Amino acid sequence: LGTINTGVVPFSWSETEGSSDQAGSDNFEEQVRWCRKLGLRICGGPLLNFDRNELPDWLYLWEDDTESLQSYMVSYVESIVSRYAGKVSLWHVWAGINNGMAMNFSEEQRLRIGVAALEALRKFDPSTPAFVSFNQPFGEYLSRRAMDLAPIHYADTLIRADLGISGFGLELNMG
Repeated sequence: LGTINTGVVPFSWSETEGSSDQAGSDNFEEQVRWCRKLGLRICGGPLLNFDRNELPDWLYLWEDDTESLQSYMVSYVESIVSRYAGKVSLWHVWAGINNGMAMNFSEEQRLRIGVAALEALRKFDPSTPAFVSFNQPFGEYLSRRAMDLAPIHYADTLIRADLGISGFGLELNMG
């Protein structure tokens, strides 16, 4: 523990909600309590991960209704942030927005959902630093499918929008 100062609590939505009728569980409460007991700072998230395996299965029932999907996603972010604001030292708001294949979102839809999630976070926790991360940040996926935005363009757009992002993460998932 002398060399560790931060614990990561993932707040994985897919692990906490198995069906639309099921409320989020208290799986993360114990992790947060443990980190606080040891005096560790907490990095919470990613709150949303645009990987197909990281969203609850029931969400796919709404795959053709982007407005409802965005509403559910923002509600999840609000529920976590309102519960853990003041306990988390750094928020990892979302991951894989640049090339995540969840829900067959268009690039614009993913960006809108990401911005809405950031705004929801800021509503409940206006001062805690927040960052977002990009999967395959060098854009190698662009050689396999046509897309309008490279990771650098997402980052540039988000910086210019002045949404209160403190930093960017680069996900180097080898293999």
